[in-house]
Amino acid sequence: MGTTQSTQRRWGAKDVALIAATASVVPLWSHWLNEQHQVVQKAGEKETEPYPVGRTAEANVDGSPGNEKEWVLYKPTSAKNLAQGFGTTFAYLALLDALIARKAVDQNSRFFILHTLANIAITVASAPDAARSLLAPLDEPRGKMSILPVYLIAGLFFYHLSVFKDVPKDEWVHHILFGGGICGVGLANPASRIGNALAFFICGLPGGIDYGMLAAVKEGLLDSDREKTVNTKLNVWCRSPGLTMVAYAIYVAWRHTKPKPISGMPAALVAGLAFLNGQYYMQRVVANTAVKVGAPTC
Repeated sequence: MGTTQSTQRRWGAKDVALIAATASVVPLWSHWLNEQHQVVQKAGEKETEPYPVGRTAEANVDGSPGNEKEWVLYKPTSAKNLAQGFGTTFAYLALLDALIARKAVDQNSRFFILHTLANIAITVASAPDAARSLLAPLDEPRGKMSILPVYLIAGLFFYHLSVFKDVPKDEWVHHILFGGGICGVGLANPASRIGNALAFFICGLPGGIDYGMLAAVKEGLLDSDREKTVNTKLNVWCRSPGLTMVAYAIYVAWRHTKPKPISGMPAALVAGLAFLNGQYYMQRVVANTAVKVGAPTC
């Protein structure tokens, strides 16, 4: 009884209001960051580094040059852009950490809560692009798409490694492999719908539910077996299939859209890491649940 009352005192309506308030600024933040990262490029020009747009300008009927089309892209092109992206991300995470996550019972719960809050922001920023990407993968892959999710994912991983103590070795491997590999390619290329679909499934909505449940278990608000059962279903029916769809959508976009959202080896790297991440962590979750709870059901 004492533990439950203590938990109730620690978490309340004020925390819900803070979470809602911090989530509500994400669309404005995303819009501002896009304005800072905007690059206007004429069709047919080469990108600064390293991939061509792959689209030619229009021509008049008589063959004379017509009106050149322009692409509005969003990508970091300077150290200032990177400072804006990572600086605001670190400030946002530090604010969430100070106001909400540090009230947790221990460091693990603190990170779970911070991860959940970051995933809420990632979901808000990436969901519109993710829906458009998967519903219409052959549509123009660039335009007014949020650059924020890739900064949030990379920033969260770096914040974890730099601010938290005694981070397990497997977390270092995860953050460097998936954060460094996928986010590195994401920052080297313009923001794309397929990139935000990847952010939505690899770290957005499924991750937010997962880490929210882990935090609830730590805080004494949810039974551990219940968390494992729900997390198994989440991975089997949402996260892993979503990442598999994204991996295939990257291939489809690479083969059939112009300009390509991502080209050649980077496309293969990101698609491969997305598929590997979904399958590997689904396997781990299912095996863990089977051993500790019993065979999961549909």
